[in-house]
Amino acid sequence: MPPNSNLENDHPNGHILWDESPDNPHNWTTPKKTLNLGIVSLLAFLTPLESSVIVPGVPLLRNEFHETRRPVTSLVVSIFVLGFAFGPLLLSPLSELYGRRLLFNISNVATLIFSIASAAAPNIASFVVFRFIAGSFGAGPMNIGGGSIADQIPPVKRGFAMSIFFTGIFLGPVIGPVMGGFVAKYLGWRWVFWLISIVKGVMTIVTFFFLSESHSPTIQHRKARLAKQLYPSTPLKSSSGTNSTLLRSVTRPMRMLILSPIVTGLSLYLALIYGYLYLLFTTFSTVFAEQYGFGTDILGLAFLGLGVGFGLFVYGWTVQYEIHWIVPIIFTSLTGVGLIFSFLPTKIYMVDAFTEYAASALAATSVVRSIVGGCLPIAGLPLYSALGYGWGNSLLGFIAILASVAPLLFWRYGEILRKKYEVKFD
Repeated sequence: MPPNSNLENDHPNGHILWDESPDNPHNWTTPKKTLNLGIVSLLAFLTPLESSVIVPGVPLLRNEFHETRRPVTSLVVSIFVLGFAFGPLLLSPLSELYGRRLLFNISNVATLIFSIASAAAPNIASFVVFRFIAGSFGAGPMNIGGGSIADQIPPVKRGFAMSIFFTGIFLGPVIGPVMGGFVAKYLGWRWVFWLISIVKGVMTIVTFFFLSESHSPTIQHRKARLAKQLYPSTPLKSSSGTNSTLLRSVTRPMRMLILSPIVTGLSLYLALIYGYLYLLFTTFSTVFAEQYGFGTDILGLAFLGLGVGFGLFVYGWTVQYEIHWIVPIIFTSLTGVGLIFSFLPTKIYMVDAFTEYAASALAATSVVRSIVGGCLPIAGLPLYSALGYGWGNSLLGFIAILASVAPLLFWRYGEILRKKYEVKFD
């Protein structure tokens, strides 16, 4: 290799351009892309699954720790989701500075450690703390993964991969209680987390050995550093890891959230969707256990309706009058359809609109979404106590009707807002 070649931006006179290089993730072979996307999607699926896997086992955990305060038991579930609001603010922008693979591995190891700690927690306070930290690091793959897909798949072919990725994120919280119910019933609530830890451990090993770096700037910089070692006279762009660059990177999600109206609007819209989802999770563990007599093992099956689709008004009033349990489950399936059709396009839009900084854009939406998703279930308990399930869910339904105008506004004014209030990233 001639000493004056620059691997960050190869010249056409005898050298391969980056757009044509086999090292460019867009040019990877199909098997390599499939392996990478499969690992990323599985990691993103496991985190939301872990967020709700304990829901059917909450009564068992409450009895063991002699905890009778309802808000505290709701916090057992929602605290993991609150972690989603804080972890990505650091993990996602760092993945755009130091590469995806490093941050995936850090997230995996940290989540594994605190999932094991949750399984061995000696009291409710330590359990809540361990869950919060596990959620903070576990949220990394959910946001970095979107950026990783954007690294490898061009926009015209991205829809299918993104649909699989985000459907896994949405179905994780639904499948979690189904699995967790039977495990908690026959093995105890702690084994829910031991099994999660085993799966996390396997995925941590798989990620370490088989996940390839997909962030193009990171790959190019590593190639240039290698060339510099072999040929000292090779030009090398200065490293981007300066203090000022680091500061710009870690503040990027919040700048997007504050300065970009389209990011703010979509974040609030997703927050409502996510809040409703986790509010229903907390009511299910009470409604179907106390009013319909579901045991810990089959309680998780009540969540399957959400995996198919939603309907808040009918769910609320059928539960209020204790209509047969199949009716509210059927109508929550209609609600699930609405959530999926709202959640997927919004997420995919964020990746397509902010491709290079997709991880930061997704982290920005996670802040508001996760705070609402973590806090609304706690606020929902007084709501249902005051209004009952009928009027309580009807109120939420009316709010949802008002919010249904938002997609039309995004469709009409989204591009205008995005271009008018463009955020400067560098």
